[in-house]
Amino acid sequence: MYLLTIYRKINAICGLNKVFMVNFASIVLPVPVAAMAGAVGAIVETKPMNTKTLLLITMLLAGTLLHARTLEQGNTEAMRGVVPGNYNFWIFTPEDYDPQGRGLPLVIFLHGASLCGNNLDRVRRYGPLDAIKKGKVVPAVVLAPQNSGGAWSPRKINELLEWTEATMP
Repeated sequence: MYLLTIYRKINAICGLNKVFMVNFASIVLPVPVAAMAGAVGAIVETKPMNTKTLLLITMLLAGTLLHARTLEQGNTEAMRGVVPGNYNFWIFTPEDYDPQGRGLPLVIFLHGASLCGNNLDRVRRYGPLDAIKKGKVVPAVVLAPQNSGGAWSPRKINELLEWTEATMP
């Protein structure tokens, strides 16, 4: 919705009838401004751009990128072998986390079978870590262990919980 507002403002100021939209696969398609509800991509005017138009587009897109960057706050750290005989895991702490201050909720993300294995980066494909990477603000500590296969062990999950409580009061 935010980008649709930008497109409408550019259309109103510059009198554009169409813009080109570049999707993530870098395919360029001419799209009428009215048909772009929910569209995401970069924009380019279909007629020669004057300096004012180019400056306006640059400023609007830069503002959008800066806004998105400020949403991705916090620290995500891979923890391997920290809890002996347990799962490797990712831990996310929000930027405003203060160990001496008010506590934060803890989210433990237990993935499905498609993320099992020994490559810890797979756990970041979707779920809360992916949402955080894409700019979603999560005001909680997120613990995302990786199961190498089979069923989750309640004993190991409890040990991770106890480690988190002892490490992050």
